[in-house]
Amino acid sequence: MKSRTSTFQDELSPEQTLACRPKPLPDELISSWLLRIALRNGMKPQSFCKLLWPNRSFWNHSIDRYASQDLLEDLSRCTATPLQTLQKHSLAAYKGILFADLIRNGNTPWVLPLGIFHRRFRRTGLSFCPECLATGEPYFRRRWRLSLATLCLIHKRPLLDGCSVCHEPLQPHRIDMGSKNPYTSAAVFRCSACSFDLRSARSSTLTDLWLWKSESASDQFLTATPCEAARAMEYFSVLRHLLFMLTSRRSRLTPFRTLAASAIPSPLVESWKKDDETSLGFDAMRIDVRRVFIGAAYWLLEDWPRRFLDLACAARLRGSDLTRDFPSMPTSFAVVAANLPARQNELVLHQVMVP
Repeated sequence: MKSRTSTFQDELSPEQTLACRPKPLPDELISSWLLRIALRNGMKPQSFCKLLWPNRSFWNHSIDRYASQDLLEDLSRCTATPLQTLQKHSLAAYKGILFADLIRNGNTPWVLPLGIFHRRFRRTGLSFCPECLATGEPYFRRRWRLSLATLCLIHKRPLLDGCSVCHEPLQPHRIDMGSKNPYTSAAVFRCSACSFDLRSARSSTLTDLWLWKSESASDQFLTATPCEAARAMEYFSVLRHLLFMLTSRRSRLTPFRTLAASAIPSPLVESWKKDDETSLGFDAMRIDVRRVFIGAAYWLLEDWPRRFLDLACAARLRGSDLTRDFPSMPTSFAVVAANLPARQNELVLHQVMVP
């Protein structure tokens, strides 16, 4: 008599349509959808993928970054889901909007690094909103894999980037890891390390909606149409360069950072961090630190370019200080940088207003 596992293996193939095949939910990550498919079929994600693709390595790299065309085609066939629909759920769909290309062997700008080592996440590369997980069917959004997403725009609360009990990164694919039984009744809202219900995690309430409004305005660029993609790419490249200037340890930018720290509005100024995480780069920072720095960048863009030039002039920056380390600098930013002197002793025509 065949075991349940061997019987299921005979019936399971990328060429066949699965009996239980939930459709992708709005803005759902490919990895989250694959996880729900496995759980809907009563199996652990790793066991499910090994049965379906015995010769493919899963979970030792980011599926959302490395979702190949043939994998998406397999998923399209066995779930009866249009291929074009699946492509919209991949991080590669942000190509031409957030980044020029999705880097396969290295870090991609704006994509949170997972720090995968032996299928474990060493970094907090997946954020979440407890209220979103508690509303309807729980799943993980694409937006939660982006470093610029620090708030839930629906519930107006800060996102979390780890379990509030054991403080481990979210690793949904490790549900029931260690159990020899390939079948599971686990749920995606459980912490894989301590089984804490992530829906009951506490997230603080925003005391000022200014940051929410700024992040909401920025988020509109993520859904840019092909005609709007170039403008979105320019916006995000300038935003990223401002974050570089705010977090860089270059001595020439220290006065600029100091002035920005004293000028940003409350409550951000109360949480301004020192240099403890700036060496990691913005994408690798913990979410509470990223929230402060991106809030400062939004504040600079709120009255662009006057506020930025005021600080740059007060910090005695030169035009070359603004354009250095900005190889893909858009013309609009070059025009702003031209307002600063090439040398410190040149006359600055721009009116300096120190906040």
